[in-house]
Amino acid sequence: MDEANDAGGVLGGRMFEIIRADTKTDPKTAVERTNELIRRYKVNAIIGPVTSAERDAIRPLVERYKTPLLYATDYEGGTCSRYLTMYSSVPAQWVNTFIPYVAQNGAKNLYLIGSDYVWPRKINEAIRAVAAQSGATVTAEEYAPWGVKDYTGTLRKIASSGADMVVISIVGADAITFVKQFVAAGLKDKIKIAFFGFSENYIAGLTNAESDGILTACNFTAGLDKPEAKELVKKMRAKFGPDAIVSNTVDAHYTLTRFYIEGIKRANSDNKEAITDAMVGHSMLSGNGEVTLRASDRHADLNILIAQAKDGRMVIKKDIGRVVAPQQCAKPLA
Repeated sequence: MDEANDAGGVLGGRMFEIIRADTKTDPKTAVERTNELIRRYKVNAIIGPVTSAERDAIRPLVERYKTPLLYATDYEGGTCSRYLTMYSSVPAQWVNTFIPYVAQNGAKNLYLIGSDYVWPRKINEAIRAVAAQSGATVTAEEYAPWGVKDYTGTLRKIASSGADMVVISIVGADAITFVKQFVAAGLKDKIKIAFFGFSENYIAGLTNAESDGILTACNFTAGLDKPEAKELVKKMRAKFGPDAIVSNTVDAHYTLTRFYIEGIKRANSDNKEAITDAMVGHSMLSGNGEVTLRASDRHADLNILIAQAKDGRMVIKKDIGRVVAPQQCAKPLA
């Protein structure tokens, strides 16, 4: 939908309202919607969007109008701004834990395939560095434009590359297309699949035969056997229905929103600057353990999991625990 007012709530005697705006994952549309949210609706904060391209496109607006942007999608790192708060895994948190794990478990020759934009390129840059230290080799690296319908040429190259694992950082529906064609070509029995950004959202678009065995790094999965994870799943399905998908993305956006609400409580104010200060510099229980939102660069120290798809769900292979991200600002913000 383009714009809709959701049911609001009450916090400390104050009413709050949620306004939704659809960017269509298009940077130009994201700028238009953001301008409207800030100037017409006078919002106190914006949560979203999905891609780095959208985030970078709207950054000048949120900084100009000093409106907090809450970003909770895994990304390439390096963003530093008082008005951008990032509950987002950066390559040092996922790549530095995941690539040594797959190398230790037999993946020595990696074929990297990503969508052609900044996040996959930065992910693969990190993979090349970590692979070399882990006893693995990158056999090839390729980027696909948006909307590819036929990956036949790429699949031929993968089949002849000598790779024992394909590492995917393709996003959205294109990733579903790639995996389906990879399996249909008979490659899944010979070459393992690692998939950055993979979650229950993707499993829903694949058969069990297509998704079984896919490995990923994440911060949360619905099947995590921890009280806080079970409570989050229960809460989401009570509100959105028993079949609601509760993924890493859900946990990230929900937890970051709770940090913002905690900022309102701590500031005891709806002043944007006061909330911006108050929402960072403390810890909170997420769907996977305690996490910290740092004041120094407005990034999060997160708990990392390695998981694998099996029978239509995510199974934990290794619980890494807390991984502290490198500082993303040249100079501390606070």
